[in-house]
Amino acid sequence: MVNRVRMMDKKGGASSVEPQGISPDPQPATEPVPRPATEPGVGTAGVALAILAAALVAVGMLQLFYTAWERMDVRNAADLAAVSGAIVLRDTGSVPEACARARDIATGMNVTCAGEGGVITVVVGKEPRFEWLAGTHKATAVAGPADQFPGE
Repeated sequence: MVNRVRMMDKKGGASSVEPQGISPDPQPATEPVPRPATEPGVGTAGVALAILAAALVAVGMLQLFYTAWERMDVRNAADLAAVSGAIVLRDTGSVPEACARARDIATGMNVTCAGEGGVITVVVGKEPRFEWLAGTHKATAVAGPADQFPGE
């Protein structure tokens, strides 16, 4: 069906005229409609990925800081156990009692203890919580009177 417009001429007569630019038989478009360069929602996905990346970096940093804290804790435990063991060794003269005191101080850690003269050597080890980040934490401490250290 063709759309026609009825127009009146100056003399009062009517005529039919087809409108300009309109095809009487419209055909569907054969070419795909071009899409915009970005889809709606791409910004949201980008922001979500950036937040996820930031969260992963934050978790990794927390694990790194926790591992450093664990290592420091092992060093502190070794120092404290050695000093405590040396005090017990000085007071009692018993290496087994000194080593028992060192083990009491470093509770929850692997403790190896040895005494020679008035000097006690304590090795403290602990498995890290995040094994993929660090190996076993190990610290060695030696304590005793300054004049009794071997090799000096």
